[in-house]
Amino acid sequence: MFEFMIGHIHPENVFWGDIKKCTKEAKTIVTKQPYLIDDFEIKANSTKIIPPKTEDYKKDAILIRIPDQGFVDLDTLKDSFQIFYHLRKDIHQKEKELKTMIMTTYPRKKDDLFVNPGSLQPYYGPNQNFKVRVKQLKLNQQYISYK
Repeated sequence: MFEFMIGHIHPENVFWGDIKKCTKEAKTIVTKQPYLIDDFEIKANSTKIIPPKTEDYKKDAILIRIPDQGFVDLDTLKDSFQIFYHLRKDIHQKEKELKTMIMTTYPRKKDDLFVNPGSLQPYYGPNQNFKVRVKQLKLNQQYISYK
C-alpha cells in the first residue's frame, strides 16, 4: 500500500501532471460489413478498437501517487490523514468514494477523470531523503498560484 507515516508523504510520490476527462468511451467493433463510425473506417470481417475521446480537465495539478492504485489530486485532500483513512478501509465497502478520489492513467468510463501519463513530471528532484506534508504542498501551491 502507501508507505508513509501519518502526515508525511515520500517526495518520489509527488508529481506535476495534467488531468483529463473522458467524454466518450472506447468501443470495440466487430463487423462483417464495411462500417464507418466517428471518422473511423472499419473494413469487412474485422475488429476495430475506437479510442476514447477526452478533453483537458486540469493543467499542472499536483498529484500524489499511491503505488499500485493510481493518483490523487492534491486539491481533493484535506490532509494526509485522509489518504491513510481511505486506503486502510475495506476497499469494497468504500469503493465508490475511493474511485472518485483515486485516478488511473487511463479512462474507465464516460465522465471519468484520469491522469495523462505523458504529462507526469516529478515535483521534487531525485534522491530526496525527507518527507513532505500535504499541508506544506498546499501552501506551496497557494504561493505558486499567487505569483
